[in-house]
Amino acid sequence: MKDVNKKAVKFLRFVVVMAIIAIFFIGLIFFISLLFNPVDPKYAVPIYPIIACIYIALIPLFAALCNLFKFLGRIGGGDAFSPSSAEFLRRIKLCFALISAVFSVNMPFVVILADLDDAPGAILFGLIPVVAAAVISVFFLSCKNSLTRHIKTRCKFRITNYICLYFSQKSPLPFDFTPKYAILSKYNTS
Repeated sequence: MKDVNKKAVKFLRFVVVMAIIAIFFIGLIFFISLLFNPVDPKYAVPIYPIIACIYIALIPLFAALCNLFKFLGRIGGGDAFSPSSAEFLRRIKLCFALISAVFSVNMPFVVILADLDDAPGAILFGLIPVVAAAVISVFFLSCKNSLTRHIKTRCKFRITNYICLYFSQKSPLPFDFTPKYAILSKYNTS
């Protein structure tokens, strides 16, 4: 079963790398084609800020994909339930919240473009990335909170086992668990 899990994680890491490469080259090709074929001056006022917002949103998207790649590396290494994994999930959540904010700032330009083109349905297409990024951000928030709860429960269980071991064997109590528990205080979800 572990071999299948490692293969799945390697496949997911490959998919993330391919997504990063594909997004980069599609953005590069689109930028080059935009340089050689400028937009109609009638639509230039709303189109160029929309394009700028899309390229600005690519920065946190690349950051989120890089953090996802690192998180998958933790899972593949068997270290999925650690505070650093929770930190990767928190960063991914923040990246997608930032993407949602960038596309929210973009909405007035989408409204202007829809008004110029007389296509009120275009506003809904402008809302799709806002809502999608917000939903993904909430999903990663939920994953981070679940992981943090699991880490705290596991740490409490480990402390209980150490105490039971101490009283059953009358050996010195190991204190190596204290720093791990202290680190988790910054991930408090309550």
